[in-house]
Amino acid sequence: MEAVFPPEQVRKSQEATGETDFTLPAGTHIYPFSFRIPINNSCRPLDSVFSKISIKGGNVGYAKEAEYHTKNTLPPSLHGLPEGSQGEGGSIRYYIKATVNRPQFYRTNVRKEAFFAFLPIDPPRAVPQGEIYSRREHLLPFPLLTPLPKKKEFWWKSKKPETQTIQHPNEEPRFTIEARLPSPSVLVPREPLGLRIIMVKLAPFKTPVVLRQIQLRLFMTTYITAHGHSKKFTMAMPLFNTSTDYRLGMPIPYTFGPMDASPGVRLEADPRIWENWMLPENISPSFRTCNIARSYQLEVTLGVSLGGNAAVDVGRPRRQKWHYVNL
Repeated sequence: MEAVFPPEQVRKSQEATGETDFTLPAGTHIYPFSFRIPINNSCRPLDSVFSKISIKGGNVGYAKEAEYHTKNTLPPSLHGLPEGSQGEGGSIRYYIKATVNRPQFYRTNVRKEAFFAFLPIDPPRAVPQGEIYSRREHLLPFPLLTPLPKKKEFWWKSKKPETQTIQHPNEEPRFTIEARLPSPSVLVPREPLGLRIIMVKLAPFKTPVVLRQIQLRLFMTTYITAHGHSKKFTMAMPLFNTSTDYRLGMPIPYTFGPMDASPGVRLEADPRIWENWMLPENISPSFRTCNIARSYQLEVTLGVSLGGNAAVDVGRPRRQKWHYVNL
């Protein structure tokens, strides 16, 4: 505990003279102080009955003890949204409170609160031990043989409509596609994601598999427990999309190659496509306390298709739709 008022010279004068009163002259007065924020939380039991009672909006509430207590790193500041909205559903606030005690019983004390944003110190990161992944198996059908537009020479005659051809009609383009992250998976704002996208053939085929689109979404889940009741709030934040994002290290579509690779060979997409994608700085880190916790899930959506040449042109939506893979 640090006493910042009265100033040190005034306290020494009062000790010498024995006076207890001190008149503060009109004007602006500055009293510097400092304090240290602890690293870990410390749950304080509510010993007093009055400390468990709260009055809000004319209603009297009684605070129950938490079912369990945890000792973890202090949680970060978490800004909530109004009650009833589909937002974070809770808030964590840090503030400094100053109180000016007035000796007269008929005069209320003056109080002032100043809020500040708090981010805890990151614990030491574990060395990655392997990878975690999500894998999906797919069998993409070839596009339907649709006629190409007629080529007119004169108004009284035109050529017969041409038809698309498929180079390898007897192939079975079966493959798996997966997204990988280092394990343990820790995503840090303003740092590379460490994402890997891999395609593996399950059957021999030579038709190229083309990566057309990549979309990343971050799901933020907040768990709140109070008075024996629990509730979960989930929000989805769009992070990146190759269709609308200009921060691409290299353009797509991207063809997994070589096209004559044998089944079982891992064909990895070039990570330069998303090398400039990083999490924004305004995302709160994961945390857990006695009554509120926050966790994250990363969703990877890939748009893939067959072919990338004139024989099977899937670049035009009217000829073939893309197939989306949620990982």
